[in-house]
Amino acid sequence: MPVKKVCLKNGCRTLIDYRKTYCDKHRQYKNREYNKQIRNSSEFDRKVAKFYQSTEYRNMRQRKMIEVNGLCKVCIKLGHINSAKICHHIVPVREDFDKRLDNENCIMICNDCHEKLHDRTNDKTLTIDELIRKEREKNKWNHY
Repeated sequence: MPVKKVCLKNGCRTLIDYRKTYCDKHRQYKNREYNKQIRNSSEFDRKVAKFYQSTEYRNMRQRKMIEVNGLCKVCIKLGHINSAKICHHIVPVREDFDKRLDNENCIMICNDCHEKLHDRTNDKTLTIDELIRKEREKNKWNHY
C-alpha cells in the first residue's frame, strides 16, 4: 500500500501521496506560496512568469502539442500512452531566456513525468535520458 500523509492546509484531513503537499482541492495554496517566494522574488522572475502567460508561449506550446499528437514523449519511449499536459524546457528559461521559444528546447510531457524530472525529494532535476533510464531500471522486473 502506498505511503500517504495529510494535506498541509489547516483543517483538511484528506490523505494524499507522500510526495505532494496539498490535496487537489487545496493545490492553489501551494501555487500561491510558490508565486510569492519564487516567481515574483525578482524582476527577472516576474519576466519569466510573464513569458508563460504570453501569446507567443501559448502558440509555441500548441504547435508542440500538435507535433506530438498530444502524447507524452517520455511515456511513449517507455511503452506507455499518456496525454501530455506540460511543455518542459530542457534548458530552463531561468538559465537561458533566449532559448524560451526554441522548438528543440521543448518537449511535451505528462504531469507524472514532469514531477519525476524535477525530483523535489532530492532537489535535483534529471535529464530526459536519465529519467527514461531510471524508469526502465525500476520497471525491469515488472513486465509480467
